Amino acid sequence: MLLRREGEVDRLIKKHMEEVGAAVEASKEALFAYLDGDQEKFKQMAKLADSKESDADAVRREAEDALSAGSYISVYREDFSILLNLVDNMADDAERVADFLLIETPKILPQWAGVFKQIAEKTTEDFSAFCKCFDALYKDMKEAYSTTEQVRTLEKEIDSLQDGVLCDIFQSDLSLAEKVHLRELVLTLGQISNSAENASDKVRGLTLKTGF
Repeated sequence: MLLRREGEVDRLIKKHMEEVGAAVEASKEALFAYLDGDQEKFKQMAKLADSKESDADAVRREAEDALSAGSYISVYREDFSILLNLVDNMADDAERVADFLLIETPKILPQWAGVFKQIAEKTTEDFSAFCKCFDALYKDMKEAYSTTEQVRTLEKEIDSLQDGVLCDIFQSDLSLAEKVHLRELVLTLGQISNSAENASDKVRGLTLKTGF
């Protein structure tokens, strides 16, 4: 076990994870609604993703203040501050997906709807896997270390799905501008899992730092 969770900062870290998770989920729901042509739900979920990103950012600042005030032993304090920011990136990425759809309204052909949904589903799985490895920091270092591999595996699966749909997009009859536009969406969507992997790498580093 890394250390004992301490009062207020524990509550804030947990709350931050919840807000980030809500942003990722809202982004997924916004994408699903966009693909299904449900404009009312899409706008509602896009707005929620933006709101949850703001909420996550506010809680992150509170947690950083609590860390700076002396919560957690000093050897891990900077690591947790860095980790908070890496986790917060996932909320930022989720907001970007929702904003991209809302502002730029990309043309996604019906035959690609399934793979876009699959990427979004695996992205939420990836976040859940990250939550497990983060929680394991307080329970079992070996479990935390091994669970980071689940995050990495899911990220690679998402990469493979991205590569596949990008090949299909660029072999389609869409205009070059439409292809490039969709590529930007695919890469923006994939950034959430990239950020999850970056955060899990930090967790992995923390486990090694303890010398388990």
